[in-house]
Amino acid sequence: MAKIYYVGDWAVMLGPCFAETPFNYSMKGTDIFNYGTWLKAALESTGEHQCDSVPTWEFYRNPPGRWEEILREYDVVIFSDVESKNFQLDPSFFDRGKFGKEPLTFPDRVRLTVASGRVGCWPTPPIPRRIGGATWSIGMATSGSGPGRCTGCSAANSIR
Repeated sequence: MAKIYYVGDWAVMLGPCFAETPFNYSMKGTDIFNYGTWLKAALESTGEHQCDSVPTWEFYRNPPGRWEEILREYDVVIFSDVESKNFQLDPSFFDRGKFGKEPLTFPDRVRLTVASGRVGCWPTPPIPRRIGGATWSIGMATSGSGPGRCTGCSAANSIR
């Protein structure tokens, strides 16, 4: 069973917004949408995979070290509609109280994600699979123990 960490495809709708005066703006409604429910359902439809869907804002707010834990825990990571700023800027970057007092350093989430992908090897080409009635070409890099072994390094390299 592959464990899948699916980041993105969530949205918050605020509004409509009414500007009643130059000083009074009023939001009249809030909704949260998960546009990834269909992909998550398709990935889990055979019972072979577990998929955790998280909004981008949850990925962004991971405390130091949590992203590394996630990369070790999950076999597959899917990003959808995740802007580069979510990888590059830590929330504490915007803490003005820290400016000028010490160098601001943060984990390089892009480097960590790429490095975790190098643990396994990518199938060439991605292997088409039937999931939830649709055919998907899925490739993954992992050191997990699922079926579909790489002949060169014995790492699992595809979702079956």
